[in-house]
Amino acid sequence: MKDGLIDTLAGAQRIVDAADLAPDLRPVAFRRVLESTELASPAKDEASSTARARDAAGDPLVALASRIGADHGAVETVFYVDDDGRLALGLPASRLGRRTAETARRIALLVALARQFDGNEQFTASSAIRTICQDFGAFDTGNFSKTLLAMSDVFQFQGSGSSRRVRLTRPGYEEASRLVQELGS
Repeated sequence: MKDGLIDTLAGAQRIVDAADLAPDLRPVAFRRVLESTELASPAKDEASSTARARDAAGDPLVALASRIGADHGAVETVFYVDDDGRLALGLPASRLGRRTAETARRIALLVALARQFDGNEQFTASSAIRTICQDFGAFDTGNFSKTLLAMSDVFQFQGSGSSRRVRLTRPGYEEASRLVQELGS
């Protein structure tokens, strides 16, 4: 039994080490790895160990940084975790662009990224993007739909009008990742 406990603790430590987390996140990650049932079947490779440790940390900012290959500090500059545990935009509107259409495009990319990166949401409602654009003063009533539809290079669309929903494409993830790095530096 003692050997099993030692092996379990050593396995948890290897997973946390592989994740290369900031020192302040390591104790939480270690605790979560120990609590997870996935420790019963050890990782077959370092990449899956790293992914599990980052997810075990329970921090969506860390998980997003890992998913898009961005610096954690950049992600933390752009997003924050709201009271519901979801990622929300944490930048002032002035950092997102000078023109309304440009700002709305950037907001749409970042909102879709924040909601879709972990696979919990496949499509993001345009109404959610519209609300955030309004909050940031980047909503142009006559051009919002046109601006969104012009983003076919980064979005797939489903539905129409007020029920339109968007999903990031691979180029969309790449553009959103670059945007996070740009805004976070």
